[in-house]
Amino acid sequence: MKSFILFFLVSFSTVIFSQEKKEFKTGVKLIEKEIISKHQLPKTILFEFSGDSHLIYFYKNLSKKIKKRFKKNGIKTAFNYNLKEASLKEDIKEIPTKKHSSENYNQLCKIEIDNFKNFNNYKIKERKQKFNLDFNFIENNKIVLKGTMQVSTNNTIITENKKISKELYHLLISK
Repeated sequence: MKSFILFFLVSFSTVIFSQEKKEFKTGVKLIEKEIISKHQLPKTILFEFSGDSHLIYFYKNLSKKIKKRFKKNGIKTAFNYNLKEASLKEDIKEIPTKKHSSENYNQLCKIEIDNFKNFNNYKIKERKQKFNLDFNFIENNKIVLKGTMQVSTNNTIITENKKISKELYHLLISK
């Protein structure tokens, strides 16, 4: 019996201490990109965000970064927020109510977060998140470009929004 306990402790400690710690790298990585048809660089784009309403702060920050990036390059942007209502009144109050018609814009870009994973949630300074950002660029009611970005962040999900907006712009101008 003692030899069994000794064997169990040795094998258990070997398994635990032999595991390697994976390094978590922050950033934006393009997982999937599909150019369905050729498209021109638009003069105006309407971005439409969808998902849960508790993501409103992420989407509002992302819209600021997108607007800045695209305005710098002469493209007019507008934003619609089609978010599901949640129980938090503060989140619902933050959702802009103004809706833009997609007919007034050359392209429509639909953005949604998918596959959200949260690591080390109990430690605020060490919190890490990983999620997929799905996007579809639509022109004349046809999808011209679609894809998925994998975003890895520290602390909050808005830390990589500048890189997301940069990646979206570069995807749009590449043909």
